[in-house]
Amino acid sequence: EDIIDLEEPELAFSADGSKFAMNNGRVSVWDIRSKVPLKTFTGVPKSNYDDGFVQFLQFSSGKLGKEVLVFVRDDVSHLEIIHVIDATSFETEEMLPLKLKRIDWDAGVGGLFFDPSGGTLYAELEGTLYEWDLQENKPGPEWWIGEE
Repeated sequence: EDIIDLEEPELAFSADGSKFAMNNGRVSVWDIRSKVPLKTFTGVPKSNYDDGFVQFLQFSSGKLGKEVLVFVRDDVSHLEIIHVIDATSFETEEMLPLKLKRIDWDAGVGGLFFDPSGGTLYAELEGTLYEWDLQENKPGPEWWIGEE
């Protein structure tokens, strides 16, 4: 007997409510007035995408003038990949790899969140909290969020 895992799609709205992102095996961003996605994010063809697991889909607050869309994709290896995307133009995407210490069913990113301004991104992985300042010229994404 085959067991089929039917997870409900994950949904996140932009701060102004004009866009939403949906994870249904791949991440697609939609304008609420359109029947066609603005952008779809995957690194592999749809038929091979069943192995990837996407979680923590969310938009930043947009308080600094531009919005960021983030999600975590488990690439079925020793890495968890955080995708950080300019949700204003969708022209810029940065992938932040986090190396897993162990491969296990409960290993991986335990949380992904922004500070209230949307200028700092945090991720928890195996008891360590990682921080990326999205405004300063430091390693990691820094190319689209406001000015300091």
